[in-house]
Parts: sequence; C-alpha cells; structure tokens
Amino acid sequence: MAKRRLGSVVTGSVAVGVALAGGLASNCGGAPPVQQATGGSLVATSPEAKKALADYIAKDCSLEAGVTLPKASASTRQGSTVALARGGHGENGGDALYAYVADHDRDRLLLVNVTSQTTEASAELFGSPEQVQVLADGRVVVTIGDSNHIEVFEPTGSAITGKGSESGLSRMCARKVPAGPFGLATSTDGSTLVVTSAWQPALTEMDAATLTTSKITDLPRAPRGVLVDSTNHAFVSHLVGGNLSVVSLGAKDSTSRQIPLGVRAGSAAAEKADLDLVRLGSQAYALASVTVDRPAHHTTNGQSPAENPPPVNGHAPGDPPHPATQDPNAPPKPAADPPSVRIIVPMVSVDPGAPERPTRYYYGPPPVAGVPKQAPVAVVVDPAQEKLLTTRVVATTGNERSGECFIPRAVASNGNRMFVACLGLDEILELDGRSADPMRTIRARYQVAKGPTGVAYDEKENAVVVYSQFDEELALLKVDNSPGVHMHLDGGTSHLDAVGMAGRETFYRSDDPRITAEGLACSSCHPDGTEDGITWSTPEGLRQTPMLAGRLKGTEPYGWTRQQQTLETYITDTCQRLGGSGLGTGELSELAAYIRELPSPPETEYSAPEAAHGREVFLAAKCDQCHVGGTSTDRKSWSIDEDGNKYDTPSLKNIGLTSPYFHDGRYRTLDALLNDPANKMGQVNQIAPEDRPALKAYLESL
Repeated sequence: MAKRRLGSVVTGSVAVGVALAGGLASNCGGAPPVQQATGGSLVATSPEAKKALADYIAKDCSLEAGVTLPKASASTRQGSTVALARGGHGENGGDALYAYVADHDRDRLLLVNVTSQTTEASAELFGSPEQVQVLADGRVVVTIGDSNHIEVFEPTGSAITGKGSESGLSRMCARKVPAGPFGLATSTDGSTLVVTSAWQPALTEMDAATLTTSKITDLPRAPRGVLVDSTNHAFVSHLVGGNLSVVSLGAKDSTSRQIPLGVRAGSAAAEKADLDLVRLGSQAYALASVTVDRPAHHTTNGQSPAENPPPVNGHAPGDPPHPATQDPNAPPKPAADPPSVRIIVPMVSVDPGAPERPTRYYYGPPPVAGVPKQAPVAVVVDPAQEKLLTTRVVATTGNERSGECFIPRAVASNGNRMFVACLGLDEILELDGRSADPMRTIRARYQVAKGPTGVAYDEKENAVVVYSQFDEELALLKVDNSPGVHMHLDGGTSHLDAVGMAGRETFYRSDDPRITAEGLACSSCHPDGTEDGITWSTPEGLRQTPMLAGRLKGTEPYGWTRQQQTLETYITDTCQRLGGSGLGTGELSELAAYIRELPSPPETEYSAPEAAHGREVFLAAKCDQCHVGGTSTDRKSWSIDEDGNKYDTPSLKNIGLTSPYFHDGRYRTLDALLNDPANKMGQVNQIAPEDRPALKAYLESL
C-alpha cells in the first residue's frame, strides 16, 4: 500500500489544480533515488546516491551576496507545514504572497504564489517533511521527519528573485540532526535556528547564517513544537508527558527545565478528591505566543482603579483634563503598562483513572462532574516566570462537547488572537488569547478541507493560510469573512493508495459516535500511530497504551489479554468498549489496512559499545524465545502475574521510546524493569547486575 517517490526537483510555474508539468529537472543537481529502509528511514539506493546526500550535508549554506528573496514577516518565527513570505519581482510589484508547503504525502516542498494562485515550483526531498520555515534572509528550511537531517532551499527565477528565468527551488545544503526532526523556530534577531527531534529527543541550536550546530540539548520524550521568546529561551511542547521544556539558548549548560502543564478539573459539583487530582496532558503538537495589551493603572485621590467612579461621557471625575483644556504644567497621564506576553499550548487534559478509583468504564473514569476524561484545553504559561497560569479545565455540557478540538495539530497567532488547526474536525478555531483557557472562548470556526496540519497568519491580508494535507488543499481564509481562496495542489503520487487514505481519515476522525461515545479519535490514544504514554484504568485492571507504528505485522494475537487473532476483530472490540456503535465492513477494513502499514520511526544513530554484549545477554537469558529477534514475537500469551491472566507478548521495537512498561505500566523506566528482583518475566531477575546496563543498551538500540 505504501508508495515512495524519487528525490528530484521539479520546476516550472503551473496553475494550481493542474498536474505539475515540466518533468524532472536538475535545477540543483537533483537528489538521488531513495527507498524506504528497515525502520522507516530513507536511504540512498546506491553508493553514488549516498555520496550525493553526504555532499549536500557538507555544502555551504550561505546565501549568495546580492540575492534578494521573499521575506517572512518579523512575527513569523515558527515552523508549520505551511510558511509564508512576501516579495518577488513580478506583476505584483514585489509584494506577492508566497506559501511554502511541506507535502508529507509526496516527499516534496512546494512553492505556491498565493496572490496569482499558481504553483511556482516543487522540489522532491530526501524523505517526508514535517515542517517548513522561512529564515530572515528568505532561505527555506525543511525538517525531514523520517530521517536525521534537515534540508535548506532557496527559490530561483526572475519573477521571484529578479535573476534567472524559470522559477524553481534550489537545494542549497542539508544538515544532520538527531533522528526525527520535527519543529522549527528562529530567535527574535534571526541569528539562531532551533530544531526539535521527535525520536532522538533533543533540541538542536544552529547558527542561522551557516547552519552549523552550536549545541544539542537532550529533552524528555516526544518533543514537537518550539518557539523562541525575546529573552532567547526556547519553549518546547511535547506530544506526551504534559510538560513544557525550556532551554536557554547560547548557554553553556545543555540541560532543559520543565514546566508541568497538569491542571485540575473545575466544577462546582465535583468532590474535593476529584478537584485535587492533577490531570495528565497529551496532544501538544504546537504552541504560540500572544500579546495582551494592558490598560493604564493610575489612582485618583488614593483610590484604586476598581474604586474609581465610572466615566461620564467618556471622562471620569478625577481624570486629567482633555487635551484641549489640559494644564501644560500638569503631570502626564499615566501610560499603559507594557503588553503582557503569554505562551499558550493547545493540548488535551487527561484523567486516566487510578487503582484507588475503580471504574466500570474502559480507559478512564466517567466524566468528573462534567469534565470528561479527555478534555481540550489551551493552557497559559508566563514565560518570564516559567510558570503555568491555567489551573482548571472546566466542565462542559453534553452539547458543548460536540465539536471539541481533540487533535490541535497546529497554531498561529496575531496579537491576542489564536488560530488552531483541529485535525479530526477539519476546522480552524479562532480563539481569544486573553482568557484563562482560550479553548473555552471560541470566537469563530472556519470549515476547511480534510486533514488540516498547518496554519499561518498574514498581517496584510488579515487572513490565515491553511494547508489541508489529506485533501491536498491550500486555503486563504479572510478573518473578516470576506471571500477567500481555495487551491488544490495537484501532481505527484502519494505514499498512500486510496485504501490507505480512507483508513487515515478514519484514524484521525473525532466526534464520530461509531468510534467512541466521547468524541475521541483513534489518534487520541495513538497519536500519529505511536502511544500516549498513559496507563489507563479499566474494569480488568490497569492497561497501558501500546505503540502501533511498525509493531503489528506478525505479532498477533492483539490485546493484552484478549487474544484476538485479527486486527479487524480487535478494532471492533475496542470501539464497543469505548461506547462506539461500530464501523461498517468497508471502513473497518480500510482502517486496519492503514494501521497495519504505519511505518516505524526512523533509525537513531545509537552507539553504545555495550549493546553488542547486551545482545549476548539477551540471547543467553532466552529472551528471544518470546521476543523473537528482539522486534518480533512468538505470537503467544503468557502468565506473568498472580492474577491468572495470560498476557500477549509485545514487540520490543523502539522500546526505549515507549515507557511505561508491562501491561499495567508498573515500570516507569527500563532500569526499574530490569532491576526488579520480583520480575517474573522469563529469566530477567536472574541476569547478573553487572550485565543489566548492557542489556538495557541493547534494548534501546532496537
């Protein structure tokens, strides 16, 4: 079902909606053919191709003197699947609006002239892109999520740069980063570029001019979005874990600080025990900075502003006189306080339940006085104090829970307004960034094409530009509700065939009663096919969420204790346990096909000398009898507890990135699992203490 394309460059301006013409050209030398390697990373197919990629990594990334490229606005310093720039030398007088689009499904970068509604160029990449960002000088950076590198491009052609002839995208260089590069951001002065890596969790700092790495900081698992504030601190959201990481850029210290984003339920009807519970967090793909203006706070006759009488005809008693009658010797009217800067993280607040709170519901308790087990929230953080300001996620009514944003995939901001792309609803929510929880103050909803993964704001148009990946559409939506623009980006073969595309839509679809009664999507617990890192309460005991991507083929039966032999049977059972009415045969088959083919994360450049010895320990302890080859299974279930249940043997693929461990999540780390003398799994408790670090190193290399 999965398809891969060749890494080359396509040039030529064509009308959007028409298949890209012009064929393959060697505008920047052309990237070599690529294929999917074991583990999901993309590698060259020949020694010549491998050398070509190495040459790009070694190339100079500097922009040629005198070249002027379309520039991003000063306020656009974060990446997304769509990035905007203005400039050019064409008929629009050098003020055309351009959109760069990271097309994940076709391994390409698109350059679209939004003003003329034409695609100027398409460059095929050495892998699948996650985000794109325009640097201060107009160069364009793309993260290649299924690899360990980023790529840098510049647009070419007389209409764009004033030089050359035909429009195109020229690959300037590539740079290595830890595995799974995802998020991008630049500092306020444009001198520093930062990159998050999802699968070798880290933040890479680079000189934006040369793209040389200055520092790499390890992060907690699953980092995604990033922004840099005016004090040169990088703030990183995480897909799981419910924390916001903070890194001081340029500092010698290469450690991160954590701001916990856990909030409590807010409801007048809740019990104190429920109100005291700090909930977990997930789905924090992105974050944004908003600016809130604050009024002047002067006093009159010793009174506080709250005690001052209300204005009369716009003028309050005791206020300074109007300018026409003001005494020139009087003190100036107090100025407004400096604007307040907030960082806002759209995410999902999660209550997974606990052993001391038994439930007859699957995967979490019933709503706590109106607050469901997964509740969208936009938490507010004070970046100066590195402190969470939001304290509660409030109760909602049944009707209000319809249309909730359970997958806030991307966000853009302007002043105190936020625009959140809701994957699963196919909507953009305009939120008020001044509120305690902007997710509860929706100012407007904009319906868009299927699969919105990116959003950017353009000040001049007073519009948001949205990239909808599933329908391959770019839309410019006017905030004042005047007519916008919708463009279909045609051309190229997707990785997914029709069955895979249909299955993906179902996987990310929220608010569908056939899947769950609470509006959750499959991706709510398995974001992008991974896992949420959460151990859930069920009537059968605690159960942790397993990773799907790259782990399903040849590992049946499915379910920790359910021993179901087909994926379709297990999906049907899961929907029923979550209160869903069930999918039809066709959609069920499409969903199973999509999940079954989810690729593994990219290979990390993991090097630990003791890993080789760890493999010997793994074999000597006969771990491979159940965990065949480390990443496969014996397709059996075993009794490992006193409860009499038999538990399915899981794959150990990427085990180092999927804590907690065991069916009930009893072990938070691999060290805890390997060093527990009461562990009854195989012969683990018989392994010599001095051999356990080597075994851990081997497991982390899988």
